[in-house]
Amino acid sequence: MKNWLVSRYKHARFKNFKEHWCWPISNKKTINWINTRNNHYRNVVDFFNDKSNKLIIVNIEKRGWEKFVINKIDKNINFSTNFKCNVSNYSLIKHKIKLINDNVLFCLNILDYSPDELFIKNDDILNYPYNFYL
Repeated sequence: MKNWLVSRYKHARFKNFKEHWCWPISNKKTINWINTRNNHYRNVVDFFNDKSNKLIIVNIEKRGWEKFVINKIDKNINFSTNFKCNVSNYSLIKHKIKLINDNVLFCLNILDYSPDELFIKNDDILNYPYNFYL
């Protein structure tokens, strides 16, 4: 959860950290994003409840997720490990990162969320019959 929230705020660098959908930092915005994501995930799980074989849940921060997806969809895809990652030049936004991290951790704490949460708060993905790679 934390990495996703920080990533959203870092989009502001494209607008030089001027007012935008992802800037300025605010508790209200961060909490709204957390609640919206949790509700969306819950809706997705509910929608696929009777068609669990049609949903694959993947942690894209875990190495090897691409091969897992390709194997699950059973397609003959020419797989290349040369994926381009969207990596920011950290030194250019270093002064903003502390502000972002502090806000995100504060809001996660208010809502009693683990920064490492991958799924729905207080729910164990292992309880679901879906294909997952975590």
